[in-house]
Amino acid sequence: MSTSMSISLMERQDTEAFVRSYYKELVERCFGGLYMCCYQTGSFIYGGGTPGKSDLDISVLFKDESYDLPKIDLLRRIREFVTGYLHLHAVMGYAPDLSFPGEYVTAAMCVDAIEGRGFHAGDEYGLFLPKASTVYYLEDSERWFRAWLSQAAFGRFLAGDEKHFRHNKIEAWSTILKFVLSNIPSESVDIEEIWDYLRPFGVHRDYYDFISLERPWLTLAFDRLRERGFTSRHAGRIWIDPDKLLRWGENLDLAIRSGSIRKAQLILDRRATKDIAAYAELAWKNRQLGSDLPTTETLGYTKGHHGLA
Repeated sequence: MSTSMSISLMERQDTEAFVRSYYKELVERCFGGLYMCCYQTGSFIYGGGTPGKSDLDISVLFKDESYDLPKIDLLRRIREFVTGYLHLHAVMGYAPDLSFPGEYVTAAMCVDAIEGRGFHAGDEYGLFLPKASTVYYLEDSERWFRAWLSQAAFGRFLAGDEKHFRHNKIEAWSTILKFVLSNIPSESVDIEEIWDYLRPFGVHRDYYDFISLERPWLTLAFDRLRERGFTSRHAGRIWIDPDKLLRWGENLDLAIRSGSIRKAQLILDRRATKDIAAYAELAWKNRQLGSDLPTTETLGYTKGHHGLA
């Protein structure tokens, strides 16, 4: 490896370490005692992410007791968190997601997402996932559960209950695999073929380290499916039980159509989510105009120190 490549790698590692430390301290300051766990998602954690274009995705999984928190207190805490989120992006040179500046999910909402609440049910095609975009997600809050499924599967643990995070990650991966296997026109599949079917779940080309980092989790998810009778392993290939997958798909389709899968209430409804987005957009605009623009010193971003100022 050349010297320039080594320096680049060291700089990347230092940046990743700072972002992790910053978010861990920010979530504890804003939501201490309220959250189950928090985790990073998106291209940045897989070696991608372009400064000036990409954001530093973060998800906070609240305990269900958070539903009892007065909404005005919850919104105050989230606005404080969003302020820190914007500070981080300004200092690091990344572009925040002003429509969804952080993801805020309860344990119950995550269960619904993992059970498949975010899939679409169609008369002709059964379960399906149309092309996603910011506009797509803003049109219907039920579609947010699709994103939360992907984030639960493709996330990197930061803080909180790691056992709960691991459980959700494997279960989310398992749900994604059931959908993928249901759409593969073959009785068997090589485990390495799965990567090509993950684009509908938000996996982009700049997820450079995705395969190496997620392969152990993919293996664990396939083990879980084998334990439950959805697959078997023979001659180095994964063999699919089409009848069991068909019943899973039919039951999920029925639950989506009937609305019975909608067990959890949103902790932030569409109006509150739009209010948070409006706050983020105004705060970011003010910073771009030079008002209260954070510096590296504001956040303590110096060598050997990764604390939150």
